[in-house]
Amino acid sequence: VLCGARLHTGPQVRSDVQARAQRALHSGMEPVAKPMLARWFPAHGKPLPPATVDELRQTFLRTAAAGYASCAQALAHYDLRPALTAVRMPLLLTCGALDEEIPQLMRQYAALNARIRLHILDGLGHLPNVHDAAAFQRMADPFLGGCQSI
Repeated sequence: VLCGARLHTGPQVRSDVQARAQRALHSGMEPVAKPMLARWFPAHGKPLPPATVDELRQTFLRTAAAGYASCAQALAHYDLRPALTAVRMPLLLTCGALDEEIPQLMRQYAALNARIRLHILDGLGHLPNVHDAAAFQRMADPFLGGCQSI
């Protein structure tokens, strides 16, 4: 199961990710946190308890800026799409419908291999498994249950 995964980066995404990495290195995690949380949990999506958002914000703020920047740099330079064509086991791609361009990317990825299934969760952003854990579980359980015999 891949959730909200971007499996490649183009020039615009690469530039955005690198800018976030530099912002974190120069200014700390605070200026990165607000836009990231807004992406993860869009205001027009399903409401999330403020305590949950605050807990995630605090976790994000405790992340080492250098570690965040290193991960961001790695994410700026990869393309895992060829691996999808080689998948021989069932694969579930899932994401929140409000996760910017990710639903469209997931549709493209799912078209690469007949073994790939796609499920987009309405009203959710980048972290649907956190945003609505129950809906995520209801979606994932049947798929994972069907994989037990593999």
